[in-house]
Amino acid sequence: MPCHPGICKVCGSPTHEIERQHPAGSPLAGRPIKIGKKLSAVVKAHFLLTSGSWATMAIHHGCAELTTPETLPQLWQKCLETARWEQDNRVKLGAAPLKPKQAEAIEKQLLRLASIVPLGICCIEGP
Repeated sequence: MPCHPGICKVCGSPTHEIERQHPAGSPLAGRPIKIGKKLSAVVKAHFLLTSGSWATMAIHHGCAELTTPETLPQLWQKCLETARWEQDNRVKLGAAPLKPKQAEAIEKQLLRLASIVPLGICCIEGP
């Protein structure tokens, strides 16, 4: 199951106030529609990737401390699954359908991301 916006990708608990979510019975039941302010124990963790670039995630401070080289592949896999799910469900999420060239470009990007692995947390911003 993919992670949702406003939810920690490490532990699955909220990172932001959830102001509104899809109702039960909806294909997107439980997924936040609107997120609010960041919760106090949340940090921005910047992950260095094997490509030389970096990715930023909002996670709980304690979860950042639990993130190790052994757990990074599973964390990255959750991110990739979320990106794939969002791409496959973009119309349900309220986005316009993609034109064929746009879909092809996003597919290439997802395949490229699948070949990248995070090396570790390079810095943390927050409390």
